[in-house]
Amino acid sequence: MGECKSLKVTDIDFDNNIIHVVGGKGAKSRMIPINAVLKEELQNLLQVRNQNSVYIFSTISGSLSATYINRTLKAAAIKAGLGDNISAHILRHSFASNLLKNGVDIVRVQRLLGHAFIETTAIYLHTNMEGLQNAVDALGGGNSEG
Repeated sequence: MGECKSLKVTDIDFDNNIIHVVGGKGAKSRMIPINAVLKEELQNLLQVRNQNSVYIFSTISGSLSATYINRTLKAAAIKAGLGDNISAHILRHSFASNLLKNGVDIVRVQRLLGHAFIETTAIYLHTNMEGLQNAVDALGGGNSEG
């Protein structure tokens, strides 16, 4: 969440579709590509945000707190009928899990999340039984006795 809170307008390169995460996980910087949908959402946000702030995500009174972000996410989830068990951290887990589920390799997920060690990414992600079953099914032929 800290990376989003500290994201500045100058960190987004719309010409090259890149977000520059400055001082992210482990105080390391990295570049994150953005797709067309996110690019459009960010450009729309730039029109309605607090124009006096250097930060992308801010309120009229200043920067956003972690409590404010999680409270807002929870309220939006409840309004959408998704329950109240949501936080920025859960969204991060969801992002990573969905990348893996859609065939993105763990090394790319590691880089997107900003983890220094692949073991951190492996622990961070949830493996569900459906995914395990699909992996076994990929071998084909059902059970084989050896």
